[in-house]
Amino acid sequence: LDNIDVHYSLLGLNNQPLDIIAQEQIFTNTLNFVSMSLSTNEISSISDSIKDRFCIDILPRIHNNVKSFILESVYMERSHVWSETHESCGRYSQSPIIIKTACTVYRTFTPFDFSSAYNLQHDFTLLNNGHTVVGTYHGNDSSPFNLTGGGLNGTFRLHNFHLHWGENHRTGSEHQINDVKYPSEVHFVHINPQTKAVAVLGIFMNSTRHRNQTIRTRKRRDDIYSTENITITEWNNYFQAVANLTQKNNSVVLNLNLASLMGSNLDDFWRYGGSLTTPPCTEGITWTVFKTPVIFHERGIHALRNNIHTGNYRHPQPLFNRIHNAYHYTSYI
Repeated sequence: LDNIDVHYSLLGLNNQPLDIIAQEQIFTNTLNFVSMSLSTNEISSISDSIKDRFCIDILPRIHNNVKSFILESVYMERSHVWSETHESCGRYSQSPIIIKTACTVYRTFTPFDFSSAYNLQHDFTLLNNGHTVVGTYHGNDSSPFNLTGGGLNGTFRLHNFHLHWGENHRTGSEHQINDVKYPSEVHFVHINPQTKAVAVLGIFMNSTRHRNQTIRTRKRRDDIYSTENITITEWNNYFQAVANLTQKNNSVVLNLNLASLMGSNLDDFWRYGGSLTTPPCTEGITWTVFKTPVIFHERGIHALRNNIHTGNYRHPQPLFNRIHNAYHYTSYI
């Protein structure tokens, strides 16, 4: 079928017996339940392409108003019908988007100013919320992570960070650059305490086995490779910790350095106005999408695919009349 955006998951099909694969579903009309019995061996033998075809093509043909269903404890949803229950999801300033560099308007912004806490070790609570892993500052005082500059109005404080990923290394990032996807994308969500405005920093994540030209065209500093290794190591620590968060509401406290997770090149970015990428899809979000991806080992994200979601990204939304801007800071070149 054309134009069917599916935000789906098939969790642990090769790791646990599922006597009933389709456990629950939500329909708008009278069809209330669909179930099928497959042995563990049968499930294991089904190729990913056949699973995808069932979820994307066959199931919608069974009933044209199918909205979602649950495979074991995993939520599967067709994101294009989110607007039926969340009106904002169908509006005209939705995220993510495909950034077309040929259509970019170049502007001048002041550089970002990150408080010193970003470059220090701090404890974070990492929580499996059933959709992704959310990292929040684990401290008795208020968050010391403050962000100014970069064209933002006022001071913004870190609220959380979380990842989006795909079912394989070819897809997973929510934003795309000229239709190019990355395996993952990390979002650092910030809120202005005074105005309650929300600003999200999005950073692409590229696996070590599938680097692209973006990495080779980075700014050439003497410490670029050592910085990249620090980033890989810090993400390895992260993935090792979250590998054990196999159930919803499982959590762990981990000591992390956010600057290491973010990488060394935060000077070049795109800016546009958008929304949250999950319901309620609230608009009025200031998006910053950095041009240079950080690097991680592909094996690190396997646990997230197996234990939480095969893929938890939203497909690109129409740009309509929005303009995305680009900023390039040249002081260090």
